Amino acid sequence: MMNASEIVEVIKRRRDEFWDLQIVGTASDPLDYSAADLARAKADEYDRLLVEIGAITPREAKSA
Repeated sequence: MMNASEIVEVIKRRRDEFWDLQIVGTASDPLDYSAADLARAKADEYDRLLVEIGAITPREAKSA
C-alpha cells in the first residue's frame, strides 16, 4: 500500500493530466458529454485512481 505522500503525488499527476486536457479545445467547441456521460467518466477515473493507489483491486472497480 502507498503512503500518504505517494498518494498525493498520484492525485497531483492525474489532476495535471486533466488540467492539460482542458486547453485542447475552446469554449465554442460542441459539448462532448451528456451529464450522464460525464458522471460515468468521473466514476471510472475514481476507480482507476483507487486501483492505482492500492485501495481496491481491478476486479473490485465498479467500472470493471
